[in-house]
Amino acid sequence: MTLVPAPLSSRSPRVLVIGPIYGGSLETARSTARASEALGAETRLLDFDPFGAGWHSLSALPVAAAHKTRLRVEFAKVLGEAVVASALEFRPDLVIALAQAPLNASVCERLRTAGSKVAFWFVENHRVLSYWKQVAKDYDAFFAIQDEPFLSMLREAGATTAIYLPTAADPERHVPVELTEAERRRFGADVSFAGAPYLNRQRMLLGLIDLAPKIWGEGWAATEVAKLAAERGARFDLFEMIRIFAATRINLNIHSANHVAGLDPDADYVNPRTFELAACGAFQLVDARAPLPAMFRDDEVVTFRSMAELRRQITHYLAHPEERAAIAARARARVLAEHTFVHRVSRIFAELLPAELQPGRSGAGRGLDDAIDALERTAARMTPDEAMMRVLQHVQRGKL
Repeated sequence: MTLVPAPLSSRSPRVLVIGPIYGGSLETARSTARASEALGAETRLLDFDPFGAGWHSLSALPVAAAHKTRLRVEFAKVLGEAVVASALEFRPDLVIALAQAPLNASVCERLRTAGSKVAFWFVENHRVLSYWKQVAKDYDAFFAIQDEPFLSMLREAGATTAIYLPTAADPERHVPVELTEAERRRFGADVSFAGAPYLNRQRMLLGLIDLAPKIWGEGWAATEVAKLAAERGARFDLFEMIRIFAATRINLNIHSANHVAGLDPDADYVNPRTFELAACGAFQLVDARAPLPAMFRDDEVVTFRSMAELRRQITHYLAHPEERAAIAARARARVLAEHTFVHRVSRIFAELLPAELQPGRSGAGRGLDDAIDALERTAARMTPDEAMMRVLQHVQRGKL
């Protein structure tokens, strides 16, 4: 059976978003699909998260390592066939795959042969996950959160098109919230950090132990700062995360690095948390990153370059709540204006969709400004609880 895209005239583009089998790009995939819908594209998300448990269970089998590797390869192939099967029915104009999505060279070629453009959004640090070297050549366009020299490295690895595309915030998921008194007691803190216990984060937070920052996330109970772990190192979800942000006076945003004991020396990308905190209207102190000045002004996001500078800033901003509030408000305005998933997905569309299907053209969906305005209006008129209900409804419908 052959995939045949529907005629281009008088219709919206069809976009198939492929989520990961496991990993941090799951939420990015869901927000990418939401942004595609906001731009007016007929969108389908293949969410492979339920298969993650099976993938990890293969590692527990009492078989040799070589056999485990073969089993995981075959498992991924089965999910790749699910991608093809979905495309046979949906006939997408564009397929967007996220990191750890189960696509291989064969699946990409079958999709391209059928007339679909295939994009990869690599929302990972290329120094940590190096499989990009093998897959870069398989896609029509490879989008990365790191700029040069990584883009040149991708082209050397065979990428036809390599484009810098940072992560973003989702203004319906990352929202300011009004807290109840019970939530203020549970989540409140002068200083907190929410995330995974990478080595450099452990060392940085150990240096702040006298300030008693509250630490949220799994894995911290086994570290030297275990006594600071909130709720015994329990996992937090989106509902809890945005309340942690709202209840914390100073949110620490420390980019991850497992190979150093201090700040990441290769500060050439900005993590999703930077945009998420800003969209939630939360004040943050973030370790200085090379791309940040092009994204935020100094009066929108405050950075630090050393432990001594971080401690000075904590002291200063705890004593000046009005400054915190003004900075956080400016950061939120900047994110909504320039750094949403609608902005990012529109860049992918501009690169890979034919002119007839570009958003804003007759019959081809909403333009960028209209899509952002609609998204912001929807988010603005909902209470926090209504926003969460909206998310849950999308999940139940298979749209997230």
